[in-house]
Amino acid sequence: VLVQSRQGLGGDEFGILAIECDQAGANALGARVKKALGQRAVKASVGSAVRVPFTGLQGAWETADRLMYEEKRER
Repeated sequence: VLVQSRQGLGGDEFGILAIECDQAGANALGARVKKALGQRAVKASVGSAVRVPFTGLQGAWETADRLMYEEKRER
């Protein structure tokens, strides 16, 4: 599921909600997305996280967002 109109995501930010995906799968998906965008000369920063019971989906979104901004700063 590709999400753009979620609170906290701006016009150039997208979220991908992958069902039944562990951290390794999320990292692989992020790498595939970056590669596909890079092939079209689009720079992208990616953060990924998995939902855990304690923090839920909101915690996963926040973690992925933080990691994406960390990667963006390092570019």
